[in-house]
Amino acid sequence: MNFRKYFSNKTEVILFILVMSQILALTFYNLFRLSYILDFDSAPALIQAVKSWEQKSLFLNDWWYTTNLGWDTSIPLAALLYGVFHKIYFAYGMANNIILYAFLYIYYRICKRIKISRTGKLVVFLLLLTPYSIGQLDYMNMLLASQASYNIRALLTMMFVSIMLEFYAGKTLQNQWAICLAFIVLLFTSSCSSSLYALISCVIPIVIFVFVNYIREDNFNLKCIKNPIVYFPFLSVIIASIGILISKFMNMTDAVEGKAFTTGVNFGRNFINTLVGIFELFGGIKSDKSVAVLSAEGISLMLKLILIFLMLFSLFFIIRKSFLKKEHDKFIEMSLALIIVNLGILFFVDTTYGSVTFEYRYLIIPILPLFIYVGYLTDFISMHHNKSLRNIYFVGLVSICLILNIGLFSYAYRINDGYDQLKAIKTDIDNQGIGLVNVIRDSAVQNEVDGKILKTMDDSEFIVSDGSNVSWWVMSDTNLENSNYVGKTAILTQKNIFESLPSYYKDHAVLIDSFSYHDYNLYELQSNPFDYISGFPKRDRSKSFDFPYSYMYNTQNAVIDTNGILHSNGTAGTVLSGTVQAIKGEYSVILHYRMASNSQGSSILNLSENDQILSSVQLAPDKTDCVLQNISIKSTKILTISIEIPEGTIIEIESIEYKRKYLIVN
Repeated sequence: MNFRKYFSNKTEVILFILVMSQILALTFYNLFRLSYILDFDSAPALIQAVKSWEQKSLFLNDWWYTTNLGWDTSIPLAALLYGVFHKIYFAYGMANNIILYAFLYIYYRICKRIKISRTGKLVVFLLLLTPYSIGQLDYMNMLLASQASYNIRALLTMMFVSIMLEFYAGKTLQNQWAICLAFIVLLFTSSCSSSLYALISCVIPIVIFVFVNYIREDNFNLKCIKNPIVYFPFLSVIIASIGILISKFMNMTDAVEGKAFTTGVNFGRNFINTLVGIFELFGGIKSDKSVAVLSAEGISLMLKLILIFLMLFSLFFIIRKSFLKKEHDKFIEMSLALIIVNLGILFFVDTTYGSVTFEYRYLIIPILPLFIYVGYLTDFISMHHNKSLRNIYFVGLVSICLILNIGLFSYAYRINDGYDQLKAIKTDIDNQGIGLVNVIRDSAVQNEVDGKILKTMDDSEFIVSDGSNVSWWVMSDTNLENSNYVGKTAILTQKNIFESLPSYYKDHAVLIDSFSYHDYNLYELQSNPFDYISGFPKRDRSKSFDFPYSYMYNTQNAVIDTNGILHSNGTAGTVLSGTVQAIKGEYSVILHYRMASNSQGSSILNLSENDQILSSVQLAPDKTDCVLQNISIKSTKILTISIEIPEGTIIEIESIEYKRKYLIVN
């Protein structure tokens, strides 16, 4: 192949080979290694994509959302691809790749508009595609692979920059209608999904830049409204605001509104931690351990630090070029607005609630322009008259990136979450005819990660819990309600954890298999004792059951036996109470009980809201069922159900049954 036809020098050939190698490595990694790198955050993303396709909806009826709906990630595209390929790991990886290619195109479009040379473009791509840090919340997992939580947000930000640069170059809305339409759609879905995030981190900085630029040029008048440079940013504000209002109306997440400003006492620490977070994001500092300088990992850290300082130096170079030489480069000023606004927010908002610098992934948006700044610097050095400087720069940059990429991609490809071993365990479970498995963990999270990986294989077959409670972090509630599943059930856990479980679980379980992987044992139960959703049935069900040990129930002056039945000790008061949720509908509530000993006075079943009794009924001593009839719920409510007994009464409570007669639609 005649490289001279396409490249002007050997440096470009080497850079091109490196960049293509990165693209191929990431493409293959996303397509064929995704099942081996699942973790606490990424596994639920894959499950959500599967359920979105199965329910043919982005509004899942059995999903617990947290900070966002996942619409501004790979999840929607992965759901569509899953419908085609029926392999979620491949589908999600392909979605990641498609978004990555679009991301690279936008960077190419920006570099072309601001006239960065081919060499500079290749350096930009080389730095952008280097997997500096690999982990659950790190650079690679947030932007390039795994769940890629920030890929759409990053794409959205750079799309806006690219669109505005084209407007400044004289293009009209009609000249780039396709990319503008794509941006508006992504902005709207991101705002619905993550509320204020896209508006604050992406749109507002550009609006500020446009406003300041017009003031500086003293050129603002009514005619400006017809200019896409003005109306498109403000249209973006409107679109984002509509999405935010819809997000608030849906009220399905705890999004940006849940964040708080840091205190004056902690501001200095927050300021420093944000800057330190940049080094952590790029892998130049480890937050959880010290590293020997001359170890392989220590050398890797030093090489990353060199690249970080190169990026920071390029930022200094850009600021000097833009302000000291008074060169008004629209990209530089626009991107600096992005950096200043986003860093300013992080300086003042507390994002360290998990650990000292827990949320350094938020820094992905403000660091996006740094790669292009290095492209500027590369062109400046390429044109420098000092040949030795050019040679040192390119040889050093290529050598560092080559060493880092070989080491980092080798490490990434060696990551193994135990998928094959867990797949073998699932196969064994299926061969036993077991339809529901509770993966029970202790204070460590390994069993929870294993459970979530198993759920990516079949979400309806596995529950992940500590025995008493499930993890609600981005998770489905399929089969968490006891009445949803009847049949052979099992517990998958270690022996020491099993022995610490309540008797109403372990006394009915029989060990049927053991696995060397993480020392798991499989214990079979003939019926399903698990209940992690309390109260009235959900919209797609007409009946639900609660037990004395169910989630959100409390007992007083009573014990629960090996069959899960509550036995009071004769002390007066509330022996059982639970906090339950009800949606609009007409219901009856049935208490299944037995009076072992009755005294003077009445035993009462109450349903109340904020200490206000909505319905109550007296328990007959010679009956085993007691019914609250015709309970009409007009709106979604959090209610309290309780059983009160007088002194000397001994009651045995088996369960509480909730039946819905019909839904109230309006």
